[in-house]
Parts: sequence; structure tokens; C-alpha cells
Amino acid sequence: MVAEINSHTEVLKKVITNHFLSWDQNTFKASSDYKFSLSTLASEELALFARENSGISFIEDNPIPPHETFPTLTKEISIMRHKYLESGYGFVILNGMLSKEFTRLEKICCFWLICNIIGIPLAQNIKKELLVEVTDKGQKLEEGGRYHNTNQGGSLHTDSPQWETTPNYVGLYCVQQAVSGGESKLASAISLHNYILINYPELLPILYDSFH
Repeated sequence: MVAEINSHTEVLKKVITNHFLSWDQNTFKASSDYKFSLSTLASEELALFARENSGISFIEDNPIPPHETFPTLTKEISIMRHKYLESGYGFVILNGMLSKEFTRLEKICCFWLICNIIGIPLAQNIKKELLVEVTDKGQKLEEGGRYHNTNQGGSLHTDSPQWETTPNYVGLYCVQQAVSGGESKLASAISLHNYILINYPELLPILYDSFH
């Protein structure tokens, strides 16, 4: 990874050849390259936690029970993290956690538990919110609104680069699918780096500098 190399000059001189993190849309041969499904037992552990905790307000303020309470779920999420996030393409679509029988709060509980098994949640804004709802609140970007409170699309970006502690992973969970729109797009920063190096090498020093 770029962050592990001390010398920017060293990075600028060569293409980063991490096979998995450097990808494009033609890389993937099957959906199994980026999809992971929970087993029935893991899903049952997840559902039990959700139904027991969905009545708790501000779930992020309440401690998660020890991971030993969800042995199968913890094991499978750990496998997913290693195979797809740490040793794979850097992203994954998780199946098996969404049930039409779940209430909205139960779905949030499912997502919150999985986030805590993967790692330690970080504050996402100056309000110190750990979970942020993405919903149209009638705001507009032109009037200073944030992407997640509008019905407008956002440009490709990395999350929280302004914070001293930046996240290793970002999680998104669709609680209610939109009638239209709402698609998410992913891009490999390593592939973009390599493309710029090959085609526009004079621009890389600027991108390695500090700027807003």
C-alpha cells in the first residue's frame, strides 16, 4: 500500500503492482470474487441479537456483548475480512443479513454488530456520530447540504481523509431500497494511481502533496 512506503519519490517512480488492489471492471470473473454469504447459523445469531436489542435507543452508546456470544458469526465475518478486505480486492458485498421480516431498527442492529466484529467504529463527523443515516432530507448541495441528506449523487471520494485517525474500512447498508437511483460506485485508488503515473506523471507530485 502507498501508506506503507516512506518515500514519496520511491512511489512516484514505479507502478504499484499489488495484484488484488489494482483492479478495474474487467478484473472480476464471477460474483464470488466480491460476494460473501453468511451461513444459516451465523444469520440466526445475527437475528437473535437484532431482535433482543432493537428496542435500545442510540445503540452505539451501548456495549456490544463479547464476540464469544456469536461464535459462528464472528468466525465467518473474520474469514470475510481476511479473504476479501485484507487479502482480496479491498471490498465485499455481504449477503445473508437482510430479512424482510426484520424491522428497520433490527436491520440497524444487524449492521452495527457486524461493524463491531470487523473493527472499532470511528466518529464520522464533528457530532461524533458513529452511525449516519443516508436519507433525503430536502437539502441541496448548492445550499451547503451534505450528500447523505440530499437526493443528489456524489462524486468519487475517500471517506474522512481530514481526520487524524482515518478508517480502514467503510460500511454501507441499504435499509430500504429506493424506487430508482441510489447506486454505489467503487474505484481502485491503486489503479488510478498507476494510470496517472503512466499517462500523466507530472500530476502525481501534486496529488502526493497536502491540499484541501
